[in-house]
This record gives sequence, structure tokens and C-alpha cells, in this order.
Amino acid sequence: GPMSPPLPTPRDLPTGLDRCAEALVASTDVVLLAGGEGARRLFTRVAALAAETHAEVTTVVAEDDAGAMALGEAAADARVAVLASGPAWTPRMLPSLRALAQARRAVQLVVPAHGDETGEDLPVDELVDATRLLDAPLCVGLVARAEELGAATAAMSLHARDMGRPCATVFPLQRVGLRRLDGAPEPFPLGSAVSMLGDVGAPAAVVGAGEDLAPVLSRARAAGVGPLRAV
Repeated sequence: GPMSPPLPTPRDLPTGLDRCAEALVASTDVVLLAGGEGARRLFTRVAALAAETHAEVTTVVAEDDAGAMALGEAAADARVAVLASGPAWTPRMLPSLRALAQARRAVQLVVPAHGDETGEDLPVDELVDATRLLDAPLCVGLVARAEELGAATAAMSLHARDMGRPCATVFPLQRVGLRRLDGAPEPFPLGSAVSMLGDVGAPAAVVGAGEDLAPVLSRARAAGVGPLRAV
């Protein structure tokens, strides 16, 4: 009979970042890199996948002040994603995001967060800055498991378009972004992160499964976060 295909090795298996890149290529017209190591890793995957599949996705490196203008120049009906990590992107990119928010343009921020994998690595300062500059709280999607990152990215892209305003997808790079999908890694603990979203004033959250969601959603309500959906 025919030979069985070889079993995949860990090197062949996708990561959460791969799933996120697939969702962005499928649901976005323009992907901008605003800076940061985690964002660069994701952008590299998006650009490679777009080229490999001949997808009609424009990829733009917008890490300097002039590059930020690409946000404003995107077509009025374009679906735009901005990949950003680290504090440097906030003052540079958010004025352009604010203009798009005022024009009710759908933009998805994708923020791979660095840190200690405990929930304390949520980039609260950057989200507070974004809320201040946008004159309204961001809707923030938190992703708990690597295998959920693609679905959550797609869901937040749709939500941004439904709301006609910027939304953010946030995930811990170490746990979700780099772990290959060949096992059952411990999920990102959502409880502390959801409580921190209350400090930011986020109106909604997409939360991933992987822990008992009842206390997480209870804490979200207490913190003033209205969960959009639990994945």
C-alpha cells in the first residue's frame, strides 16, 4: 500500500503566531508594523504568508513618523491592522489612530505583550495611553491559549468593523506566541488581566477558555469590563 505520511515534527507544527497571521491575511487589507520585537515576529509571518498565498494584503513597515501616515492614507473601506509591541509605538502611532477613530474607521491593534506570563505583562500603560488619545475606551480581546489566537483575532477584526472604531487584541508572547501547538500548554491566566482592564476602562473583552470563566467574568463585571464573548 501507499506509504504513510511522516509524522509532523515540532518544527513543522504551527504556533499561535502562525494562526494569528493566517487570520490577519484572511480578514485584513492593510497590515502595518508599528514597532516592537513581538510585533516584528508576527509581521514577518504575515508578510511571508501573504506572499506565499498571493493574498491581496498590503504590508507596510510604519516604524518611523512618516510611516504612520500610511494609516491615514489607507482606503476608506480598507480593513486595517496595526501590529505593535513595547512602549515606543504609543506616542508615534496613536495620533493617526485617533483620527481614524474620529472618522469611525475600523482598525485592529494587535499587541503581543512581553513579560512574566502571569497576567501582569498586559501592557496597561499603553492601553491607558490609547484610551486617552482615542477619547474613548478600547475594546480589548484577551487570548488565553495559543490555539485560540487565530479565532480571537478574526473575531476582533469583525467586532472593530461592527463598532466602526479601533479594537485591540492582546496576548502574552511567551505563552501564546511562541509555543508550538503540539501539546497542552498552561493557558494565560485571565483573572488578573481582566481586572487590569477595568483600570483601563475597557468596555468589553473577548476572553479565551482554559480556566474557570465564571470567576473571571465576575471579576470583569466588578471591574467595569463588559465581556463581549467567552471563546
